[in-house]
Amino acid sequence: MPDMQTERIIRVDMWREGKWLDLWSVVHFLSGISIGFVFYFLSFGILASTLLVLLSLIAYELWEMVVQIEEAPTNRFMDVVVGMIGFVFIFFILAPRLSDSAFILWFGLLLTANVVTSILGWHASQKAAELKKRVHARLLIQRKKLLKRKMQLRNKFQRSPEDAPLILRPDASHVHPDTRDENEAETPRDGEPIRHTEK
Repeated sequence: MPDMQTERIIRVDMWREGKWLDLWSVVHFLSGISIGFVFYFLSFGILASTLLVLLSLIAYELWEMVVQIEEAPTNRFMDVVVGMIGFVFIFFILAPRLSDSAFILWFGLLLTANVVTSILGWHASQKAAELKKRVHARLLIQRKKLLKRKMQLRNKFQRSPEDAPLILRPDASHVHPDTRDENEAETPRDGEPIRHTEK
C-alpha cells in the first residue's frame, strides 16, 4: 500500500501542470500583455518598466512557492519568460502603433480574456484539490480496512499452545508439547534403567 504522505495524484484535466508549458502559460502571457498596457500608459520609461515587470513576475512565482503551489522549476521559469514575452510584445510593438481608442479597446478585450482564463484555471484547480482530498480519504479508509482484515487473518491462523498437535512416540503415550519435558523425565526410554528419586 503506498504511503499516504508521499503519494501523489496526477491530474489529467486540461489545466494540469506541464514540465515547461501548459494552459496556465496562456494566462501568464495575457498577464504580461495586460501589464504591458498599464506600464505603457504610465510612461515609466523603457528600463524602469522592464525591470519592474520582470521583478513583479519573479515575485509572483516566489509567492506561489510560499503558498506551496506545486509546479516544476522549469515551469516556473517559463511562466516568467512567457509573461515577459507578452509584455515586450505590447510595450514595444503593439501599443506604440495604436490610437487612443484602439488602445482602450484592445486593453479591455485582452484584460477581460486574462481575467476569464484566470478564473477558469482557478476553478479547475479548486476542483482538482477537492478531488485529491476525497481520493486520499477513500484510500485511507481502504488502507484501514486492509489492515483490519490482515489482523483478523493473523489472529485466525495463529495457534495457541492448547491447539498445538500431539506428538506420537513409540515409547510414550500421546504427549502434549508443553508437557514433553516433564514426561521425558518420568518415562524411561527402552533399555534405560528406571531412576527413582526420593521425595
